[in-house]
Amino acid sequence: MAETRQTIKKIIFQYIYNLQALGISVQKVIIFGSQAKGTFTEDSDVDIVVISNEFEKMGLWEKAKYLGRAARGIPYPIEAIGFSPSQLKKSRQGTLIDEAKRSGVEILI
Repeated sequence: MAETRQTIKKIIFQYIYNLQALGISVQKVIIFGSQAKGTFTEDSDVDIVVISNEFEKMGLWEKAKYLGRAARGIPYPIEAIGFSPSQLKKSRQGTLIDEAKRSGVEILI
């Protein structure tokens, strides 16, 4: 999925809109992986971390339900991980979320 940065932003804003329609208020989105590094290929997906206070008390499956529903209707593969702000702060060094925090690109909302 070799797309321009502007197209990727549009995809992410549509995804955020979909989450908000489901009642999830998004504080921050971080793009990470090949899209952030500029090493994406035609087969690449869009890897994002979604930060929302609503995720604080949700279990893994409930988060996955909302994140999956928000991707419906978007014609690009999105791999989203959800965290609350406090969960993001507690992430350990060397984890996937740590990499996203260090090398990811924050989308201003």
